[in-house]
Amino acid sequence: MSRLADKRIRRRPHVDYESADPQHIVPSWDLKTLWVTNNDEGRTEGALTPIDPKTGKPGNPIAVDDPYNMYFTPDGRSAILSDH
Repeated sequence: MSRLADKRIRRRPHVDYESADPQHIVPSWDLKTLWVTNNDEGRTEGALTPIDPKTGKPGNPIAVDDPYNMYFTPDGRSAILSDH
């Protein structure tokens, strides 16, 4: 039996996006990417930051106005973002 999680912190990825406040980590529908919603309370400097779950390395952030929650459609073709 393999262990899926053992509660040890292996790496804390640095999400480099000025003034944004990371709110949630959302797995993509296929579990190949983790998305950090970098909320920026009523301002337009928010972003979505992709993270590779195998390496823990963040990708290039995508500018999004005030993302807070993120959901994927069952087929993975679309994402829904909310600001609250």
